[in-house]
Amino acid sequence: MNGWILNRLREILGEFNRLIKHLIEEWAGRYVSQSDVEAAAELRPKIRGKYPRFNISRHLVLPSNVRLANIQLAKTQNYELCAED
Repeated sequence: MNGWILNRLREILGEFNRLIKHLIEEWAGRYVSQSDVEAAAELRPKIRGKYPRFNISRHLVLPSNVRLANIQLAKTQNYELCAED
């Protein structure tokens, strides 16, 4: 494959992967550190790679807010998505 194409693909994937932490923050409604994301990825056996390049699909599905119900500090800061359950 052409070197230019490979470099562009790496750029696009890098841009997407850098956004993962921000997507998690918006869903959780609060700040999430990079190390939080890394630790969570290590706990999931199907997730491979190193931050910011995990083997996560570009076709993300917004998780249900019900998953945040038992997390006391969730939705306590102004990081909000515009989606509803």
